[in-house]
Amino acid sequence: MHTLRTTVLGLCAALFVAGLALLSNAQPVAAAPAAQDDTTRVWVSDLYPAGDAPGMLQIVALYPNGNAEQVSVYLTKGAVMEYGTWDESDGTLTLSLVGSTARDYETPATVDYELDGDTLSDGNFPFTMVHVLAPDELESMDHAAHEEMHHGDAAPPAAEIDLTADGLGTVWVSDVYPAADASGLITVLALYPNGNLEQTSIYLGKDAVTEIGTWETSDDGMVDVTVTGTPEKAYDEPVDAGYVLTGTHLMGDAIALMHVNQITPAMMEAVVNPAGTYV
Repeated sequence: MHTLRTTVLGLCAALFVAGLALLSNAQPVAAAPAAQDDTTRVWVSDLYPAGDAPGMLQIVALYPNGNAEQVSVYLTKGAVMEYGTWDESDGTLTLSLVGSTARDYETPATVDYELDGDTLSDGNFPFTMVHVLAPDELESMDHAAHEEMHHGDAAPPAAEIDLTADGLGTVWVSDVYPAADASGLITVLALYPNGNLEQTSIYLGKDAVTEIGTWETSDDGMVDVTVTGTPEKAYDEPVDAGYVLTGTHLMGDAIALMHVNQITPAMMEAVVNPAGTYV
């Protein structure tokens, strides 16, 4: 029987090929509240093309106390976690980022998004709002509940994702799960066609951790994951986990991951200005 690690810490490990760098353990510059709050709003972007990485996605977290967090996950390269404050005015969300887990910025970096209610956009592509799970929700979470939470109870059955398709592979992201001393925990899992995988555990308000390993599909339809260690050190004993592919979700014993759409270079080219700059 395939099981996931029973703790949220273990469930949200990070996996891929050697060469991924772990982020600094330094305390964040403007750490988010340590206690998880169900009024926190969190969005995840689609997977964008990236210069020297197979792709990148962004996570934006807005906390009720005015703090903000922006996480940029670069596949095979690691994650950059930035912190600051947020302000919303006339449909524009402005993040003023004062630093990252690695360093303070000499001058705050300003990033603007479009925000209409709970709909966040970079101006061209919408983000997906993820659910902030309370601890008591974990006991009753199943696939049907997860689908209804994201798509409504009238959503049509989703076509199953092809894990064997050529190209980059598939990328999956979780909702925000409770975490002991962080504002929440998000898992980003990348399954690559060569059998490697990378899963980034993002501890909101803290840091991100990556682990490396491999994956395969078994005869019983499971997606079997083997975590072999971090880029710097192999584990004494590999850790195994199993997921069931159901439509656009990977379902584990205590975690659900939803498929992340991929923005192709051609799609990016369709939204650039005459100078060739993405706008």
